[in-house]
Amino acid sequence: MERYIIHKHQPFQGSVRSATYIDSAGIERVQYSGYLSGAAEDLTLENYLEERAKEGEELEVITSKKADQLFEQYERGFITKPTECTENDYTYVLEVLPPKRYQNGTFCMIEHLFGNITKWYAQRNGKYYTWQDFAHANPQEALAGINAQQAAN
Repeated sequence: MERYIIHKHQPFQGSVRSATYIDSAGIERVQYSGYLSGAAEDLTLENYLEERAKEGEELEVITSKKADQLFEQYERGFITKPTECTENDYTYVLEVLPPKRYQNGTFCMIEHLFGNITKWYAQRNGKYYTWQDFAHANPQEALAGINAQQAAN
């Protein structure tokens, strides 16, 4: 059961302080803490928290599930709405790397900006759009407003 260590009173900024593991004796230890402190083995979680507290750090241990929730919440802060871009921007990105999930002029970048967030691009009725969203997102949801607006015109 891996757990993660974060700063207790700071907003989550997309990274953890460290992670824990259970050693062969059943003791929870902090990954790489032995190497970083010059010890022969990684510190126990209790010893690690005590050492960090002496340095003024208030830390919290969270589960993998909680870490996943924090990462997803953090990533949602990178999502944007579609905005118009130039045909040159659209074409350049389409040609620079293989597109991911290409369908009917809509695709996302194979490289992610952060975690699961990537740039999306779409072509609709001679106009070009870009936005940021999860790589697994449904692009039609992001384009719904643009599609409705174009249908009304």
